Amino acid sequence: MKYFWLFLFIPLIAISFSACTEDGDGTENPPGTEDGPMLHFRFAFDETQDRLNNFGNVVEIPAGNAAQTPDFKEMSIHYIELAPTQWTQLGEGDVVYSGEK
Repeated sequence: MKYFWLFLFIPLIAISFSACTEDGDGTENPPGTEDGPMLHFRFAFDETQDRLNNFGNVVEIPAGNAAQTPDFKEMSIHYIELAPTQWTQLGEGDVVYSGEK
């Protein structure tokens, strides 16, 4: 009984270390791609979406005022930056795309 835990522990360690493989530094191309990793951004436009104010809160259109609902067919993107928090300044986040200047 004294060696029971030892016989249980050694095979567990051997299995856990044999499951590890070295895949490189992670910069290799995924299978089936020639140009390397790709990131896709998809934009969906909904004309029934709630209107938001400058703080992101839902607002109603006041009586007597008019509003337009644009009909987007396409959209071009010139700059995409991922900001970790809402207080991150422009340019301090991770810039994933920047068009030609």
